[in-house]
Amino acid sequence: MIAGGAGVVASRQDEPVSVSAPAEVTSAPPAEALTRLDDGLGITGGHEGLQALVRGAVQLVDGCFLLAGDVVIWPHGTHATGDEITLPDGATLKVGDTVQGAGGYYQADYQDLRLVSDSPTVHRVVSCSRRTNARSVAVFNSYSYGPIRRDEE
Repeated sequence: MIAGGAGVVASRQDEPVSVSAPAEVTSAPPAEALTRLDDGLGITGGHEGLQALVRGAVQLVDGCFLLAGDVVIWPHGTHATGDEITLPDGATLKVGDTVQGAGGYYQADYQDLRLVSDSPTVHRVVSCSRRTNARSVAVFNSYSYGPIRRDEE
């Protein structure tokens, strides 16, 4: 058997010829702002938001928005168009912007994330964490606890 170019394998006269299809080229999925399905904090209950400062530069890796390397759960009402994020108050963020807001950090696993988000979002977040090798997830509070602000450096 003689290997040929472009996926063609040539053979001797007595062997069948096989042609393999070229490898499928896949591109990154479209960017999506991962948000909760509603404006609550999930099953943790209570009336106070998470108490940590969530801060970092916005990144877009393999269709997933990250904040300083962590997958992000944005507040309900956030959406993405291309590499731009529109927050619930209409403010826009771009890849490279450094932002901060109230929230918290969780391990990128089903058990921890079910405490702060709904099941469909948790599945999408875990998928993003696997594609990007992120180990943790930054979770912004609902806008009723305060806005996300762009750092003016």
